[in-house]
Amino acid sequence: MRPALLILLLAGASSLAPAAKRPRVVVSPCGGSVGLCLLRSLKTKDCDVVAICRDEADEARVRQNTCGCSMRQGEVTDMCGTAYPALETVICATPNELRRACEGASAVVALPAGDAHPRLAPSINDGTIVRPTVAATKKSADDARRLVAAADEGAHVVLLSALGAGAEPDRPPLASFLAARTGCLETLAEKRALETDVSNSGRRFTILRAPPLASGPELEAIDKDGDGDPNPALSLITPSALAHAALHAALDTSGTYRGTYEAKSTRPRRPKAPAAASSSSSAGKS
Repeated sequence: MRPALLILLLAGASSLAPAAKRPRVVVSPCGGSVGLCLLRSLKTKDCDVVAICRDEADEARVRQNTCGCSMRQGEVTDMCGTAYPALETVICATPNELRRACEGASAVVALPAGDAHPRLAPSINDGTIVRPTVAATKKSADDARRLVAAADEGAHVVLLSALGAGAEPDRPPLASFLAARTGCLETLAEKRALETDVSNSGRRFTILRAPPLASGPELEAIDKDGDGDPNPALSLITPSALAHAALHAALDTSGTYRGTYEAKSTRPRRPKAPAAASSSSSAGKS
């Protein structure tokens, strides 16, 4: 009787223990290729997802591209109710609405609006890179600042920035070949200022510096061009890989991801220390 009674008491105590809180991830904006890839990746995770949308048309596009849709008698209906019951799409026109949407979030992911990030043009014969304008970058940065300000103090902020944004203002951000494809100096200056504001927000943050974006077919075309050896200086990444890098950071509960990382694959990686800096430090020690 005593062992059985002890088991019952333990079972009762465990039932009274508070249930583990589900992660709540807020993504904004969501209409670009990276945002949609991230929402689809979060589908398989046990968490609540809030997608910030611009308007009703953007909301419908996000839901149908993320969950799928069905058509009956000429009416298109999204399938989020069955395919993605944890997805909530919200239109935030005021700071208070944005604050309510971010309330209780364990992570907020700030992406460039409309994929305002360098990408390959559809025609890649001449290696053309389409870069975001300074105005688009500034607007995207202001949207990210509002998202960070609306998030709870305990939220983990994940920011998508650009490779080269951490360079000193009076120095070329990278090798000239890659720098020309990462963004103009004014664009990088806007992203650098945003990184500074996020790091000074008082919240845990992870900054993902990503190289120019490319689609899968475009990467295949580059790989097959010439001698078949891809040019490492391009350092391109797919929207899906970048979304998975943001996914790893947003769902990290161990506190591993803190600070600045390079997103050149599906997992964020610490940027290597510059050779000049390491050699000067060793010289100082000697």
